[in-house]
Order: sequence, then C-alpha cells, then structure tokens
Amino acid sequence: KEHGQWTIWHSNSQLHQQGDYVDGVKVGEWNTFAEDGTLLKVDTFQTFESQCPAAAGSGAKSLIVSFLLRLDGLRGSALEQPFRTFAELVPEYRFALANTGVDPKSLNSVVMGSSKTEVRGTFLALRHSLSHAAMKAALDGRSDAPMQWKTFRDVESRPLVSNTSKSSDLPKIFLVQSGLTVVAQPELLPRFDEDLATNTSLQSGSDAEVSVVDRVEKLERSAPKDVLLLINIGGATAKLRGLGDVKFDSAKLIITNPNAPLVDVEFVFGSSKEAARLSSFCPEMKKQLIAATPTIMRAVIADLTNRVECRQNKKVTTLSGLYSIDEMARIISFGAAMVAPSHPPK
Repeated sequence: KEHGQWTIWHSNSQLHQQGDYVDGVKVGEWNTFAEDGTLLKVDTFQTFESQCPAAAGSGAKSLIVSFLLRLDGLRGSALEQPFRTFAELVPEYRFALANTGVDPKSLNSVVMGSSKTEVRGTFLALRHSLSHAAMKAALDGRSDAPMQWKTFRDVESRPLVSNTSKSSDLPKIFLVQSGLTVVAQPELLPRFDEDLATNTSLQSGSDAEVSVVDRVEKLERSAPKDVLLLINIGGATAKLRGLGDVKFDSAKLIITNPNAPLVDVEFVFGSSKEAARLSSFCPEMKKQLIAATPTIMRAVIADLTNRVECRQNKKVTTLSGLYSIDEMARIISFGAAMVAPSHPPK
C-alpha cells in the first residue's frame, strides 16, 4: 500500500498531486495542481498522531467523549450510506479501517470513547460478524507484507500500522472476543473477560481500572434499542455570538428510528437559570445558523432548522427535530461536508 511521500502526475508530465501516506491513508497537506502548474487547492488531513489521540496521550484535562453508531439498525435503509460516511470522519475509525479489506456490511456497531485518565484513554471498538481469521486477513489487506500478530493476555494483537518508527506509541488492534475488535493502548485493557464486582471503580465513578469491554458494554446498555447514533460529551464551554460563554455539564446527541428519524440534542446545566438562558436564546441561535449557511443551501437548511423545537425542563434544555428519511440523509451529508478536512490554497 501507499506509504511515505507520494507524487501524481498529469498526462502532460506536470505535477498533479503531492502529499504523504501512512499505510494507504493520506496525512498532512496534499497539494493539487492544474495542468498549467497552478495550485488549485490544499487538502489537510490530520497527522496520524493527531488523528489518534491515544498516541499523544490524554491528561486529566482531556474531554470525555463517547460515540455509539448502530449500523445494524440502518442496514438496508436509505440512511445506511450517509451514516457510514459520517463514521469515516471519526479519526480512529478512519485510521483503523481505511484501505483495509474489511467489508463495511460486516460491521454491526462502532463505539468510540475517551476519558479523563492518566493513561492514553481513546479507544475504538467494532462489533462485527467476522471470524478472527477473517478479520485478521481483512485488516492485513492494506499492508504489503503480512503483519505480525502477537498474544497479549491470551488475546491476539498487532500494531495499528506498519512501517512507522512511532508504532510503539500508537494504539494496537486487539481481537478481544468473537465479533469484537478493539483499537486501544494496552493500558486500557486490564482484563477482558472478568465481570466487574459491585464494588469496583465502575460503580464508584472512577474509570482508571475499567477495561474497554466494560466501557463498551456500559455505553451499549445506556442506549435504548431504537437509538441509531448516540454522542455524549462531558462538561465544556461553548461561545455563542450574542450570548457569550455557555458552560454545560454534559451534552448528548441522539438520533432514533431509521423510518422517521428523530434528532434530540440535550444540554444539562448546573442550574435551571443556565438552562433557561440557552432555551430563550434558541430562536436567535437558529437565525445565526441559517445566516452562516452557504447561499446555495440556505433555503433547505432554513426549513430544517426552523422546525427544531426548543424546550426546557429544570436543568435540561433539549433541541428536537423530526425529519423524513431524505431530510435526515441531507442533514448527515451536510454535517459531513462541514467538517471535511479541506481548505482553499493560501
């Protein structure tokens, strides 16, 4: 597979594209030129270390994020491909699966999380229908030479990528259980098969000794069966024009029902006063979103945005919207385009 600096030429021998690959995945800046040598655009793909926060470490101030996407609930629907495209924007997902032989239709769910621990705390977990042998062969598909699998606590594992001097600092792939593959640092895997006792750190609120499998199962249990996408974000502060800093304890995005998609965004605050402050600002917030939308998409986004209802219940403010399948596909595609790793040439 492509690795290192890569150069692509036009048929007239002029430079067309130039950039770097890591195991078939584009990283860093990629320049694209016209046939006359004019720089057309610069696409910026995050470096391997920045795409995999576990490689750089996560200290006590890191943001707690969890992500659950149930692909089996989308299978065969018109929303399946838009949601897959959305999942590919998750850095850990992209680096784990890009240019491998893993058939997307074999994936049942994707779980990602990061945590406030002293160990490097980001992980990716894949529920799938493949055997260990089939998953190993698929993951090895992007390497020119077979990757060396080793045993870690009775579980087969290997580096996430090959041919990199920093591979020892990067997450590893673990074939944890039948149908469950995890990408994480070994520090996050204190045990695989042991059930947690009632007095363990999971119940006490500390996650320093909780294994990835425990975290995955806890998140899966927390989501009702009709949930397609669930994203949790720990306490953070957002700055809104005209409102200033908005500090919330947690935020949650939930999308349910592939046949009549319902989108809920829930903000939990430290006080009812703060929740009411955001709820009252909701009409102005919708206007700002519409105004910031490119002209070609503004009418469509205005219709979708104006149908969002804002409501407050004590310390919680919830934004809700009910959409058709086509509208939901449009929302997902628009969101993916907004965060795509690209910018015009300087």
